[in-house]
Amino acid sequence: MRRRARCDETLAAVVRGSADMPSGRFGMAWTVWIVAASVLAGEVAAQDRRWLPVVEVAALADYEGTLFGYPTGLLASPRGGFILYDQAAESFREFSATLDPLWESGGRGAGPGEFLRPLDFEFDEDGNLLVVDEANLRLTVLDPDGKLVDTHRLVGARQILPEGFHPGFRAVMPNLNMDTLWVARDGPPRFQPMPPSVDYENSILGESWTANLKSGGAVVVFRWSGVMIWLNPDGSVRSVTEGVEPVAFPQPVLIDQEVPGVGRIWGSRVNPTAVPVTTGQPAANADRVYMRVLGSTENSGKIVDVYDVGSGGYLGSYLLPHAVRSVAILEDGRMATLEADFIPTVRLWSINRP
Repeated sequence: MRRRARCDETLAAVVRGSADMPSGRFGMAWTVWIVAASVLAGEVAAQDRRWLPVVEVAALADYEGTLFGYPTGLLASPRGGFILYDQAAESFREFSATLDPLWESGGRGAGPGEFLRPLDFEFDEDGNLLVVDEANLRLTVLDPDGKLVDTHRLVGARQILPEGFHPGFRAVMPNLNMDTLWVARDGPPRFQPMPPSVDYENSILGESWTANLKSGGAVVVFRWSGVMIWLNPDGSVRSVTEGVEPVAFPQPVLIDQEVPGVGRIWGSRVNPTAVPVTTGQPAANADRVYMRVLGSTENSGKIVDVYDVGSGGYLGSYLLPHAVRSVAILEDGRMATLEADFIPTVRLWSINRP
């Protein structure tokens, strides 16, 4: 059975039992979902890569802790620079192509223009920033100056997809929807089924991320596999290819045991030897897709693979000196990377097109 999964849920078990309840009209049975991370990266066999030149041209480091907070994501802006998501402040900040701050918007909370665990942020055709918020179950729209334009409820959304997938309405990747690649929201029902060739046995293996392409299509990549799904501008599946890391979906580990004083626990988790391929969205420009690669080797998080949008074929790789958390390809062709493990730093790189 193929299913989709919510981000970062690598262990899910159901606990059932009984509890003494206060006197009342109804007895009550209870169910508890336990979610925890339990993944140990294993070895990835060495791959034959075509290494491409990359040269650092600028950097912005937050030595004083006043610029970024705890940044976790980058997105290229149609105005030439990039958007940075600060998880600590639950805010979004736009920087110019010369690394100058332009605006900051957001804050932690449930009010209009505030955020709690954004899952995805993308630009629309008018240059507005669209943000899907997991905890607030809504879509928020910020204008090119970072000002709130609209916010409305959007249940079950994980990522924003090109509007052409369902003209006039919003199409999204669902949080948890069996056999479904994307669905239409706030409009006539429509969904795109998962390609039959993409097969995994448990929903927790279906974590996936998308890069929206300037052609109007998209490419979907999976955390636990090298599979890449290429979508046409109308949302249909164009092709399914394997990345340069031919990593198969891992086998889930089943859990079924009694816990004293708690009850029976059953469910599944990711095989502890499984190697995640990526835990972030791939970046895209007009005709290339750039994907940060993970693994258990010394180069984990330092490799960015490049693929051709037209054919889906592998074109080459960049090897960075530091592990990065997110990648964006700016309008002028430079690559922006985010480091956040020690001193949060955004670096700009001159890269040769493969």
